[in-house]
Amino acid sequence: MRALLIVLAVLVSFGAVCAQAQATGAFFEGNELHKLCTSNGSSAVGYILGVSDAHDLFVERGGVSASICMPEGIQRGQAVDVACKYLADNPQDRHLQGASLVIFAFEAAFPCRR
Repeated sequence: MRALLIVLAVLVSFGAVCAQAQATGAFFEGNELHKLCTSNGSSAVGYILGVSDAHDLFVERGGVSASICMPEGIQRGQAVDVACKYLADNPQDRHLQGASLVIFAFEAAFPCRR
């Protein structure tokens, strides 16, 4: 019986996450990411660095043009600080997709010079 309740709780939680994703068109919005930045650094780090890695992969594969040029030697913590500061400084945009906001932050802080 206890196992059934645990499975049911997981399914209900998953359903709530899926419903939220469908409502916003994204799995994670800026308001949620901002909360992680201010409360749980390790989850924010994973999300922000994952977005950065995915962007780099798309650039490498030719899916998008390079719009972010991270400086050589940048530390992970610095990149996370840039994204979290962008969220703190732009509360009017936090309803947008979290991944987009990370990209906007990096484009503003680390534009490619042509």
